[in-house]
This record gives sequence, C-alpha cells and structure tokens, in this order.
Amino acid sequence: MKVFHCVDYENETEVNLQNYAKTKEKFIEMLLKRFQDKSAFCRTKVIKVFLKLTEESMVPKEFEMELFANVINRLKDTAIYVRKGALRLFQQMVVIFGVKFAVDRTDPDRNSFKSMNVVIHDAHEI
Repeated sequence: MKVFHCVDYENETEVNLQNYAKTKEKFIEMLLKRFQDKSAFCRTKVIKVFLKLTEESMVPKEFEMELFANVINRLKDTAIYVRKGALRLFQQMVVIFGVKFAVDRTDPDRNSFKSMNVVIHDAHEI
C-alpha cells in the first residue's frame, strides 16, 4: 500500500511541487494530532500509518522528534494494542532513523549511555 504517490520531479512545475509539499506537511500534522485522539482505535490506526510512512522514508526531518515524543507517550497508553503498535513503531524508527537523540554533555550518566550504545552497536556487527 502506497501512502503517497510518487512524484515525477522532472515533469512537475515548481508550483505543483510546492503544493504537494504543503499537502504532505498538513497531512502529517493532522496525523500527529490524532495521536491524542480519545479513541484507541484511531490511535492504533495512526500508528499503522506512521509505520508505513517511516518504512518508505516519507516523514520529513522536522517531524521526527515530534513523532518520537508522541510514540514515547503512546508507550504509556491504557490500550494494549496502542502500546504494542507504539513499541513496533519505536523499534522501526530507531532502526531507520538511527539514534539521533540529543545527549546532555553535563549529565554524569552520559558515559553509561555511551557504553550501552557500544554494546548495541557491537551486537549488530555480529
């Protein structure tokens, strides 16, 4: 299932490309708002859509951290299906985007983060 259609950039005008980018941005903003929906079914479907979007690398960089924050909040959700989907999405995002977390350099636990990162990195090399 393709969420967004492929755009032929050579045959498109600049105005059409700008409209496409604006529409895509509005769509993603609407999806991010749906993370807070009161219906667990809606939250689960939003997570499934973001699974597809991240799989196809369709999430713009400016929305990555907001998406991470929403997914982390859904890990604490009351509905089991939402938590399960959020965990799957979180795992996929970490694999696809890599670890792009801002680490506080004044934090004394920073060295433990580095050692954990090395362990994870070494496990992937095996």
